[in-house]
Amino acid sequence: HGRAGLARLRWPLVVLLASIPRVEAGDDVREPLARAHLGDPTAGPAVLPLLGSPDGALRAEAAAALAGLRFSASLRSLTRLRRSDPEAVVREEAAIAAFVLGEAAARTDVTRIGTQTLECTSPDAGCADAQTLDRMRRAALALAASGDGAGGAVLLALAGDASARSSQRVAAIGALGRLRVRGSRAVLEPLLADLVLRTVAAEAL
Repeated sequence: HGRAGLARLRWPLVVLLASIPRVEAGDDVREPLARAHLGDPTAGPAVLPLLGSPDGALRAEAAAALAGLRFSASLRSLTRLRRSDPEAVVREEAAIAAFVLGEAAARTDVTRIGTQTLECTSPDAGCADAQTLDRMRRAALALAASGDGAGGAVLLALAGDASARSSQRVAAIGALGRLRVRGSRAVLEPLLADLVLRTVAAEAL
């Protein structure tokens, strides 16, 4: 009876012990991404290998992080993912990142991402996927940074979305002013009453 009881207990223990290295490895993977999200420019070399992860979500997150860091050494790998990754979300993130890093050939993909139908331009509009919305906004902002106003409708919705990150709203407001997007005045004028955004809104107007 004692031997049978030990056998029953052994398997759960083996499973638990086997899981510990994977958890620690996962923590190691997250550390450079956390640094990248904080804007640490030294995180790029540690994030770059994550583009080769078997986990599609991790590849996508790494691509977005490398775009945020403007890590130019990742461009070749991002171009490869943009063209041939089996997962659409990875191809889209790689396209945005490659475009941010100067790959003009990615513009078509980024334009498609940043000009999607407007059912998903704000949380209140019934967007079911916050990640898709964020990716759309980042694509529109990347286009705007290159002087392209194709994502103007997305920028208008972003500028007026009080729940959006302030940094993205500021970037969108500035882009609306630079690109003279039609309909900007109706969105920008109410922001003159916003203590945080009033200066950038006034400059955009």
